[in-house]
Parts: sequence; structure tokens; C-alpha cells
Amino acid sequence: MKRFTFEPRCWYAMELISSEFGPNIRRFSPIQVYSVTPVGGGKRRLELSFYHAAYPAGVRDKLYTLQTIERTEHFLLALVVGTERIALFMELTDDWKMKHAPETVTSTVQSMPGPGSEAKLKDKYTACLLGGAIGDALGAAVEFMSRAEILNRFGPEGITDYAPAYGGKGKITDDTQMTLFSAEGLLRGRMRGVSKGIAGFDHTVANAYLRWLATQGHECRAVTAEKDGWLFQQPELHSQRAPGMTCLSALRDYPGVPETAGNDSKGCGGVMRVAPVGLYWRTFNGNSGLERVFEDGCMCAGLTHGHPSGYLTGGVLAVLIFELLNDKTLLDALGAAKILLVAERGHEETLAALDKAVELSQSGTPHHIAIQELGEGWVAEEALAISVYCALVAESFEQGIVLAVNHDGDSDSTGAITGNMLGAMLGTGVIPQRWLEPLELREVIEAVASDLWTCQEWHSFMDNDGLWERYPGY
Repeated sequence: MKRFTFEPRCWYAMELISSEFGPNIRRFSPIQVYSVTPVGGGKRRLELSFYHAAYPAGVRDKLYTLQTIERTEHFLLALVVGTERIALFMELTDDWKMKHAPETVTSTVQSMPGPGSEAKLKDKYTACLLGGAIGDALGAAVEFMSRAEILNRFGPEGITDYAPAYGGKGKITDDTQMTLFSAEGLLRGRMRGVSKGIAGFDHTVANAYLRWLATQGHECRAVTAEKDGWLFQQPELHSQRAPGMTCLSALRDYPGVPETAGNDSKGCGGVMRVAPVGLYWRTFNGNSGLERVFEDGCMCAGLTHGHPSGYLTGGVLAVLIFELLNDKTLLDALGAAKILLVAERGHEETLAALDKAVELSQSGTPHHIAIQELGEGWVAEEALAISVYCALVAESFEQGIVLAVNHDGDSDSTGAITGNMLGAMLGTGVIPQRWLEPLELREVIEAVASDLWTCQEWHSFMDNDGLWERYPGY
């Protein structure tokens, strides 16, 4: 006989019965399964890691050890080990939701991807990181050239294919290097959380950046970086690709306590690396509050850039990526990000730059002139504004990236940020193969994107030493 089973990422109805609730009282909640792990041999026990939709934000991740009482084709009845609770699990139907789930809980479930959309969303994770790396690699050869010099060398359309840079074509720069280490810091924070119960990502992200610093031939004066993990072992990352001076100096001087850097820099080296923050928090079903996404984006950028425009732009970009993955338009995503932005001290420059980008995107101004009005992208608010403009006016992924790199200024950073956004919007199907095939570290980038997608399934009783070795959770 077919038996009721749990499938990761699927939603189910849960009913709890316990004397602690009072006589004849049941509690109801939709749950989404993260993972299911059998416990012991022949004992009919399993560990269920899941998202509890009826609990308050911040305490919705749960782990139950279940002792099976009865399992049929349509339900599982089990004792929650170590409690007096009896849990009944069954299919989550519309009738059940209407009868038992409050409107706020039901809206959470309804906002989740339906059948067939999981693969599409995962593809956008890959496209976001690949798109950023492609924009970075395309802009690498022209980063320090004026628009006039670019057109003189590559013709009236500017650069449209990889040109030699850093010893080859399709080579990434420090932008993609640091983006990958941002992702590693978040993933090691997740591993530390599930293995040791320690929440927060500031220490693990800071330590990831210290590993990047070591790949550039530098060391922190106060802290010895743990040079372990899979990412540090990638030889291609041990190469200097015009690393930002602010990033190098701030990390050399990192005091060992994660906090906003003591400098007054607002260079774009902070914002260009934070796309993984939006990816990471979207992994957890889109249920993370935008405030947390914004705060972690600011944290990642602020570790090296102390001016408000240097780190608030990081918060904005993280929210944009998060909301684009929720199928919001870029204008709607900007609206959500601005609500958080204006509550922060020193937001004025970033807000003005974003408003100008939107205004110019609707003005009919020739693209190269509009980008010129937004600046050169060496500072964070200009880089973000140029990228937002290019993503807004782009009629295709290719056009958006080409626009983003053919200007006076920091072409690789604006290309990277634009690629992150367009990838999150459009998926990998629109990325030209001629840009994908020669891209340096493509397999590593795809693997990191996959890990950002699957990390919600990690739990404290994983029997997977390989994952720990990949992302040690100290």
C-alpha cells in the first residue's frame, strides 16, 4: 500500500494535540518541509526539519523527532518525542487552509512557488551569479578606459565580446572574487547556525573577506584568517585582479570585531559584492523580512566602506535581488528598498541617485548621455544608479550588459551589478553562449549558486562531512 511521505520543499497541513493546550484544543499550521532524516533502525522514527508558518518571524524553523503511531496513504500520526504532543500530518488542501489557517498564514503559503516554478527560481540563482560574473568579465578589459577610447578600440557599438584582460578572455576581477567570498561567509554562517546554534553572519562574512585578502597576498594585522574551506582552494582566486585599495586597507586593519569600517569611503567595492545576500534570504521561502535582507546587505558592504553611501547601497541591492526573485518588477523592488533606505541616516545621496536613474530611464535621453549624467560608477551610489538605469531600459540581457560597460568609469562593477539584477530577473536562458562558455570559474560560480539554493535543507543532524569541509562552521 502506498504510504504518506514527506517531500522536501513541499507544503503539508499539521495539526497538534496536547494536554498543554487545554482540553479538546488543536493547533493548526501549514508547514514546509526542509528535510526528513530516518533515526535508528526499525524504530519508526524520523527527524523532520520544517518551516512553521503559524509561528512568529524569527522562530519558524523547527526540528521535530517523530515516533510514528500510524501511517496511511493519506496521513501520518506521530508522537513528538520529548513532549506530550501528538502531530497529525496530511495533504495541504484549499479546504483545509480556508478552515484552519488565518489569512496571514494562508497568504504566506500562497506566495510560495507552485509546481514547476522551483526549477525556474533555482535557475535565476545561477543566472544572478553568472550574470554578475559575465558583466564583470566583459568590463574588465575596459575598466580604466574612457568611452571615447572604448569606441575607438572596439568600434561604434563598443565592447560586445570578451577582450584580453588578466592573461585571457572571460577573466573575472575582484568584483566576482569578493561576491563568491560573500556567499561563502553566508553559507559558513548557516553551517555554524545548524551545527552550533550560533546565529548571525557578521563574523563569518568578515572572516571570508579575510580569506579573500589572503588570496591577494595580504594579511590582517590583528586576526589570522582560517585558510580552509573549498573556495579558498580554488587556484584561480589566488590572483590579483585590480583589488580595491579601500577593501585591502580596511581588511588589513580589521580589528577582529565586525563593525562598520572606520573610514569614510563610499567606493563601489562594497555594493558590488552583496548580491548573495538577496539570494541567501530568498532561499528561506521568501519569508525573511526585508529589514533583515537590508541590514545584512549593509553589513557586508560596511565591513570595508564606512560612508553611509558606501554601505546603504549594499542594503538596497540586497533587497532588489530578493524582490526580483519574488517576481517583483524592478520599479516595485526599488519602491520596497527605498522605504528602508529613507529611514537611515545619510541616505540622501543614494536616494537622489536612484531617483535620477528612474527619471532618466523614462526620459528618452540617449543611453550614453543618461549614463554620463549618472556619473562614472567609481563611488557606490553612482555604480548602483548606473546599473539600475541599464536594467530598467534594457530590452535584453545582452543589451543591458553592453550598456553597463561602455562608459567612462568603473565598467566591471557596473557590469557586474547590472548582470546580477538582469540574471535574477530573466534566468540563464537569455545569456549568450559566447559569454558563458569562456567564463572563468563558471563551474565554481554555478556550484556556489546551487549551495545558496539548497542550504535551507541543512540541519544539525546531517551525516555529510563533505558539506562541513566545504563550508566549515566555526
